[in-house]
Amino acid sequence: MATLNSIAQSLENKSILITGSTGFLAKIFVEKILRVQPQVKRLYLLVRASDAKSAKRRLDAQVIGKELFRVLRTEHGDEFDSFISEKICPIAGDMAVEDLGIQETHLKQEMMEELDIVANVAATTTFDERYDVALNINALGADRVMAFAHRCHKLQMFLHVSTAYVCGSKSGMMMEKPIRMGETPNGQNNLDIEAKLRLAEKELKELRARGVEKTEEIAAMKELGFKRARSFGWPNFYAFTKAMGEMLIGESRKNLPLVIIRPTIIESTLVDPFPGWIEGFRTAGSVILSYGMGKLKCFPSNVNLPIDVIPADMVVNAMVVSMVAHSRQPQSFIYHVGSSKQNPTTSSLLADCAYRYFSNNPVKGKDGRDISVEKLFVYSSLDDFRKLANFALFNVWGRLHRDLTRRYNFVMYLAELYDPYVFFDGRFDDGNAEGLRMVMKASGMKEAELFNFDPKCINWEEYCMKVYYPGLVRYAMSLKNKGILITGCTGFLAKSNRNNLFFLSLSLKYSYALEVYVFVEKILRVQPQVKRLYLLLRASDAKSAKHRLDTQVISKELFRVLRDMHGDGFDSFISEKIRPIAGDMAVEDLGIQEFHLKEEIMKEVDIIANVAATTTFDERYDIALDINALGADRVMDFAHRCHKLQMFLHVSTAYVCGSKSGAMLEKPIRMGETPNGQNNLDIEAELRLVKKELKELRARGVEKTEETAAMKELGLKRARSFGWPNSYAFTKAMGEMLIGESKRDMPLVIIRPTIIEATLADPFPGWIEGFRTAGSIIMSYGKGRLKCFPGNVNLPLDVIPADMVVNAMVVSMVAHSRQSASFIYHVGTSKQNPVRTSIIADCAYRYFSRSPLKGKDGKAISVNLAQIQKIVFILAVNFYSEKTLLITLPFRMIFDDSNAEGLRMAMKAGGVEQAGLFDFDPKCINWEEYCMKVYYPGLVRYVMMQK
Repeated sequence: MATLNSIAQSLENKSILITGSTGFLAKIFVEKILRVQPQVKRLYLLVRASDAKSAKRRLDAQVIGKELFRVLRTEHGDEFDSFISEKICPIAGDMAVEDLGIQETHLKQEMMEELDIVANVAATTTFDERYDVALNINALGADRVMAFAHRCHKLQMFLHVSTAYVCGSKSGMMMEKPIRMGETPNGQNNLDIEAKLRLAEKELKELRARGVEKTEEIAAMKELGFKRARSFGWPNFYAFTKAMGEMLIGESRKNLPLVIIRPTIIESTLVDPFPGWIEGFRTAGSVILSYGMGKLKCFPSNVNLPIDVIPADMVVNAMVVSMVAHSRQPQSFIYHVGSSKQNPTTSSLLADCAYRYFSNNPVKGKDGRDISVEKLFVYSSLDDFRKLANFALFNVWGRLHRDLTRRYNFVMYLAELYDPYVFFDGRFDDGNAEGLRMVMKASGMKEAELFNFDPKCINWEEYCMKVYYPGLVRYAMSLKNKGILITGCTGFLAKSNRNNLFFLSLSLKYSYALEVYVFVEKILRVQPQVKRLYLLLRASDAKSAKHRLDTQVISKELFRVLRDMHGDGFDSFISEKIRPIAGDMAVEDLGIQEFHLKEEIMKEVDIIANVAATTTFDERYDIALDINALGADRVMDFAHRCHKLQMFLHVSTAYVCGSKSGAMLEKPIRMGETPNGQNNLDIEAELRLVKKELKELRARGVEKTEETAAMKELGLKRARSFGWPNSYAFTKAMGEMLIGESKRDMPLVIIRPTIIEATLADPFPGWIEGFRTAGSIIMSYGKGRLKCFPGNVNLPLDVIPADMVVNAMVVSMVAHSRQSASFIYHVGTSKQNPVRTSIIADCAYRYFSRSPLKGKDGKAISVNLAQIQKIVFILAVNFYSEKTLLITLPFRMIFDDSNAEGLRMAMKAGGVEQAGLFDFDPKCINWEEYCMKVYYPGLVRYVMMQK
């Protein structure tokens, strides 16, 4: 390599396979290549997914949808989507299995014929990952990618991203040299990778034979990893398994050109594509933000030693330059990409800048007030820090033992996790990297600035104050570290946000709300660093709650995308993020019996999402009243006892407006207000009436069926007497009245969806569970049991996909966090993009004519063109139970969604990252396409279980 010609030009017409493409560094690498060389032939991005569709969805949501791509999006304008489709090919696969898990033979063959470069950027970077998972990805995974590379016919380069800390716990100058097979930092040089594999398998087999809980299995595998890593001189099993990965590909590369990039601590971008972009908490970022949020007052570090931080865009530039420079050269090349040799910074400078930055730009606390910070006290050794922390905990503040124990454990966890980095007594020699920079300079390249990776140009104070810390606050915080309590968790909607503690309450006894499932899945998928979801389930104890969670929520096909994302780590991820809570919102304190757990929830929860409801239109009046009205009030009462709550989200229904006509506005319902204008509703009187009726029925000794029928009849009678169509809308309206009265200064968002049906796009199109309002009619027609549709061809039918409702829930609760007011949002389609009953009926005829359902005899069921009748009530048959269902469809109203439209406009005007991921604009729905390709196929597949 004497000279370098144009780097960008060298990428023209190249085909590149990139693993780990949804990771932080790989995203920046992908964006850089597409921006500097739009004539690149194709980027094949390996995405952990079950099929091409799922891979495409993950790519759109986790890569292309990021704000990182805003510069590229601006450059291409309206042609951006077509440009991405042409240049990027998402590959469903998994590097944890042979052939990278690529199932499509033709695609695999195409890649082997076309690929010029393989860039292995995949890794599990968690320092305390399970040993078996880290070993499979970081070590064996790298070797599998190398095996695949050897089968590529014209490969010019294998680029592998490792870490500088493969050197282990050493001191002095770390050289850019390869690690020999079996070599260890402590000099034993007796590492046997095959033996480590056997050990991990043996340990796992023994744990499962003993039938231990999943949490115990995870803890044991983590402990094994730490123990093995430290026995050989590595600080953690991230560095340990990355070192093994280098050994394996070094042994198996043969004559393949190989570049190994060893970055140090990677943090936010310096300049490219714009300053400060970061995703998630990186190594140093966790400490900085914990300090800014008032959780960290002191930290152990040696102020005399450098801390080796490098901006992510510099690492990417080094990757691009090195792979171009050594293309077709059958040797291996190693590059340290760090700052400790050329331009070191120290922990004292980072701490001082953090103090000044957060003093001038304080983070908001849970109460909406600024969090004040004091200078971070830096201890010169971990032992001194531990002694002081113990003394402070057990001698000075003993009365606060429980809270301080939690804080102590958190601080010590961070301190011990990052000890190998803040006390690392070494510097990383970058002679090879400096040589590459000199060649670039000597070649007089015009692109030298575009591909700059010289750390000498970094002004650390300016980087911290104007780039890094602002980037952490903007891009890494959002919903991170929040706790969320969710009610109604086994319902449809709740099954679909970032370090928030959520509390979801689920009432499994009652009819399921589709949106609950989708809500849980969405939060976990878009924000895997959410702190915890507390899911309230109707259960007698923790074990029963866990069983219900596993069988009725997590096992759903809805979670397949999330399962693909996490692979073998899915169960441990769920165990870490979800806490099932045995309880019942029909009783005080939500039926939570465990005192310490209740205290924990009250201390930790940031958001409460009340999605629980009994959605059956003709439910028993006593049950509907207890869950939909009193239950909501009990959840609000619980919310008032939570110490740092930022938001109460309540899911209601648009039909609380009652049997009216015209435009329904997004306004609150006053206590006692009724649709018929009487405005004399007395909720206490309704409760007394229910008790009196029940008492009389039981005094007469009636059968349970007669009691149920009487209570249903009472509910319908009372609802209609006030102007509501059924007891569901009636009791949901009472729920709104009660929480509106009792909210005081609690931030409150009320979401009022219309008729919720199958998902439009997220996590995949068509997912639905159970018979929804319109779905019952559609499927009864498809089964040949319904010859006409209820409706008025001149009036809209307000249907909304479940994922749009969930997106509105997430956006609104984030937008109004800590705002002590009430906000109401209609989420429907009748104003912005109405669909007529005639379209629903015509599409049903065409769909079931082409794709008929099978009858009990296995023969196709033929359908006739349905007539549309102007009736409000119809009788439809539930063909599972053969019971008759009363379907109520109000057709005479349009739901104004001005508030929702304002929120959408604010999202657009604010340039919100991932706006497409949280889209709830009904104008984008093509109704014919939705019915024919999404909704009706979803009903058949997920409700009828026919394929």
